[in-house]
This record gives sequence, C-alpha cells and structure tokens, in this order.
Amino acid sequence: MKQKLFAIVLIAALPHVALAGGSAELRVTGRIVPDACVTSFSSGGVADYGQISTSAMQAGNATVLSRKQITLSVACAIPTNVAIKLVDNKSSAVVPGLVRTSYGSVQGRNDQYNFGISNDQGRQIGGYIISFDNQAATASKASGVSNAAPTLEMNDARSGSSWRVTNDRAVRKDAFYTWAASGTAPMKIRNVQTSLSIQAIVDKPENLPLKDEVPLSGSATFELMYL
Repeated sequence: MKQKLFAIVLIAALPHVALAGGSAELRVTGRIVPDACVTSFSSGGVADYGQISTSAMQAGNATVLSRKQITLSVACAIPTNVAIKLVDNKSSAVVPGLVRTSYGSVQGRNDQYNFGISNDQGRQIGGYIISFDNQAATASKASGVSNAAPTLEMNDARSGSSWRVTNDRAVRKDAFYTWAASGTAPMKIRNVQTSLSIQAIVDKPENLPLKDEVPLSGSATFELMYL
C-alpha cells in the first residue's frame, strides 16, 4: 500500500507532466560464477622417456615402453562439482589400430584410448595410453578426497547423458570423468590428487624414419568443467 500511495501523490503533485512520453529500459545484469578450481601436474606435466635405443625394437612389432607416473592435482577454493576431460592435441598422429595390435597390458584397446605421438614434422611415430592409477574414492565429505581416481564416466556432459560407474582405469578421449563417494552422484571436491600412468607405444621400426634421430612428441589437454 505504501508504494501505491506514493505513486498517486507523485502524479497528483505534478499535473503538467506528460504521461504518454517515451520509455527507457533499466536492466540488471551480472553473472554468478563458481570459485576457480586450479589443475596442476607433477614434473611439469612431462613424461620424459629420454633416449630409446633402436636395438630395443624388433622388426614387425610395435615397442611398448615402460610406464611413467604423473600426479594430477585439482584444488578448488570451496567444495565444487567438477569433471575432467582429455583432448588429444596430436590426434592426426594416431597410428590406427596400434594399441589394439600391441602386446602387453595395452592389448585390445581401440583408438579411443590411443593418444597420438608424432615427430617434429608431424609424422606418425606411435601413441600412448593414459590410465588412472589410484583406487576408487571412498570419502563422502564435501571437503573432498585425496589420492583417488575418478569413478564416474560420461560420454558427453552437455548432451543429457547420465553418469555411470566405471572400473576401467584407462582414459578415453573426450569422455568426462568425475569423483563419487558411492553410486552415480558426483561429489563435491576441494583438493584431490590422482596418479596418472602413461604408457607409450612406438610403431614398428620399418614404419619409422630411423636414419636420423626421432623425437617423440605427444600432447593432451586436461579440460576442467564445472557441473
């Protein structure tokens, strides 16, 4: 009632004001954004294989190199629902079928798990598989988890897909991963670390330009998405 009375008094006090004049819009804008989460890697995010002798290669076979470990850390200002996705920056260097036909622990993987390795000229040299090393998250507190692998996977978090529990530690390209205490509900994390295993595979020696030194160049981007 106070607002209506004020409007009537104001109009009555200004009888000569034209009420049919133009109008202008008042807009209230802004954005509510989550507090930033920061990702970082141990060893500067570099899995360095050093020098690889050609004597370790066998004609007709790809060469599976040793595993390298890198720690991924995610730190948020407040407990936050986040997911991570890996994008292959060297997808044009993927050797089709390389990880499927290789021996050892990488056998049977399709190219969704094959991140490309090239030389300096972009030529196909091999590939690598990324895996989460830690055990599943068991903590349920909103303060987050530590030393735990993501337990939920989704093909595309923007397409209405549902989270599903995954026991497969190998990371697929462009899939989303997040942490859960139990079930399929993502949990809020504040500080979490997970160990990544990098296993590189070099193509058959007859397919490589071995007359000169061959540098290995692989690159993948970890994207962080707020849920």
